Amino acid sequence: MVPRVDDRRVVSGIIFVIRNGLRWRDAPAEYGPHKTLYNRFVRWSRMGVFDKIFSRLTAEAGAPEMLMIDATHLKAHRTAASHQHSALMVLNQTLQQHFLDLSNCLGRI
Repeated sequence: MVPRVDDRRVVSGIIFVIRNGLRWRDAPAEYGPHKTLYNRFVRWSRMGVFDKIFSRLTAEAGAPEMLMIDATHLKAHRTAASHQHSALMVLNQTLQQHFLDLSNCLGRI
């Protein structure tokens, strides 16, 4: 039986992949197997884990001193138009900004 990869390493790996715009399979091995990163990202997203984390962090942070608008956009390949891929891409786009905010908050702690 393969030992479970530590959740903190997985969260760091997920943040690394999303922050750098990588494919899951291109994640560095020190974060654990790329399939583990992907599976936990999807499972935790569906369970609302990230929403709870972001809600808690924003509640603790108080009012921001400055707001910034990010004009980043992602370009999808035309073969990514199937329902399953489209849903995951929308989820990935939605959570990308949240992970950037999370990593910035963690950098301030």
